[in-house]
Amino acid sequence: MQGVWIPTFGSFDTVSKDIRTEDGTVTLRWPVFHLASNLIATHHLKPRRESLPVLRKMEPMKYSKAAAAASLSWATLRTGIQSTVALISGCLQNGENVAVVLKDIGVLLIDGLTFQMKFFFDFLEQLSGKEKFRRATFKVSCSFSMAQADP
Repeated sequence: MQGVWIPTFGSFDTVSKDIRTEDGTVTLRWPVFHLASNLIATHHLKPRRESLPVLRKMEPMKYSKAAAAASLSWATLRTGIQSTVALISGCLQNGENVAVVLKDIGVLLIDGLTFQMKFFFDFLEQLSGKEKFRRATFKVSCSFSMAQADP
């Protein structure tokens, strides 16, 4: 998966993330989202927790390709993104919290002066493969539960 930069909104990419389990280390593809610097600077936002770095240079989203996949014209897609960013910015200026649902990907939450991207479980499975992802999360969950049960 190649990263994509959506001008004025943010960028998405993936990084390798090693998960230690009882049976060894599992390497997963992990999504990373960076909110656009214009939104961060204008509204003095900070990430809820630091995200993983993305070392690759991002290509701007190809509106024509994305529009074709969504059965829209490129102009309609571009206008929709610009309108969405303007709506987000307006809500933030009014002191409102914002939740933006990105279909099949996750939810961008902006609460007060912090933001975070929460990815859907199915999307995380899709990036690394269902079996690999479930094996890693099951092993980590079991280890965590067992560690919490000890007095």
